[in-house]
Amino acid sequence: RPALQTAQPLLAAAEKKEHKSLLADLHYEFGNVVFRAPDGFPAAERTQTLKEGVAAYQQALKFVDQKDPLRAEYLVRRDFGLMWVEKPDYKQFAADAAEALKLDKDSPCANYLKGYVLLKYDSRQRGLSAEQQQAKVKEAITAFGVAIENVQKRLDPYHELPAYCEDRINALVLLVNLHVASTPEKVKYLKEAEK
Repeated sequence: RPALQTAQPLLAAAEKKEHKSLLADLHYEFGNVVFRAPDGFPAAERTQTLKEGVAAYQQALKFVDQKDPLRAEYLVRRDFGLMWVEKPDYKQFAADAAEALKLDKDSPCANYLKGYVLLKYDSRQRGLSAEQQQAKVKEAITAFGVAIENVQKRLDPYHELPAYCEDRINALVLLVNLHVASTPEKVKYLKEAEK
């Protein structure tokens, strides 16, 4: 917090692109610090601190260029933070994932967010047939697969591979439990889950 308080007045008045970029990075890193160990904060301060982390990501988004591929990371991290402090807005998350993927189609976290929304929201909409639900879950599995592949290429700086794999496995298990897959298909999905 002291770094933000000290640097913000100095950089906020700056009009140069590199100064705005520094300010975006500073806010982004503050958000990262908050959300890397959210349980490390005293219970009485945790909610407020998590809200400050989301606000820092939001500030980072204000300072980063609209076409900068880093914006993809900032969007998704903000949405991950929002998952901690608010009821999930899956429509907003889906829009942010789509925007992030336009900026960086290989973004592990953007692909993960896309899969997360497909699995947790889109596949559970009322009125979907079993086949439509199956299609949404398969799309989620594909998005999780891309996220897993790309996070491994980027050396997984935030140690997210286990969570990505867990949600992919959960999606495969859901696919097996849908009543539209044949027995051979179910066996195939379970073998995929073992990978």
